Amino acid sequence: MPVISIASTKGGVGKTTLSRILVASLASESADFVAIDADPNDALSRWRSKFYSGPDFDLVREPDHDRLAHLIHERAQSREIVIVDTAGFNNQSATIAMTFSDSVLIPIMADEADMEGAEKTWQRCRGVALGARREIPAWVVMNSVKKTSQIHQHVLGELQRLAEEVGLRWLDTKLSNLVAYNEISWSGSLPDRGPAVQEIRHFMDELRRRSILPPATAASRKTPNA
Repeated sequence: MPVISIASTKGGVGKTTLSRILVASLASESADFVAIDADPNDALSRWRSKFYSGPDFDLVREPDHDRLAHLIHERAQSREIVIVDTAGFNNQSATIAMTFSDSVLIPIMADEADMEGAEKTWQRCRGVALGARREIPAWVVMNSVKKTSQIHQHVLGELQRLAEEVGLRWLDTKLSNLVAYNEISWSGSLPDRGPAVQEIRHFMDELRRRSILPPATAASRKTPNA
């Protein structure tokens, strides 16, 4: 029953976009999960109620950090997967979510401030893990990437430096700078054609390969929008 938090100490890194992709993909697989919107901005909740058009899934809004702790604990006992979308800034709810997490996903774009935010989030996660006396794996997810650009290579170099200095890790899958991801916020559904379909498939496969997500059940073997 893994708890997965999407977190960053910096806003504007594609955190809610990543959350939408993850929950919509799980819903399309008929996975047994619940999404918790712990962001006071309510971005995931608004998208769910106003635009989302895929298979139904449970979402609970809870920005209060005291109630959030009880909610995550309760839902982790009854659901196979818990996804927590946290605020795009430092707040106590994000720290609570990390404390309960089995994995933390840290999205970044190709920006120096995003790299700094990723390192701060990584260090926050390590501190929480020390306090909890258990490992809480965290993974950077590169978002809005132009894979042939020099800045992409620079970001990879910075990630490698942080890997050597503080042990930072990142997913192999990178989400490109594609209009299809922006369209999700308005269309309410996953893309059904183009390179975004393949990237989302690789993203979900890698989450399972790294045991961030549990193996797909018989009811969820169908790849999203295959």
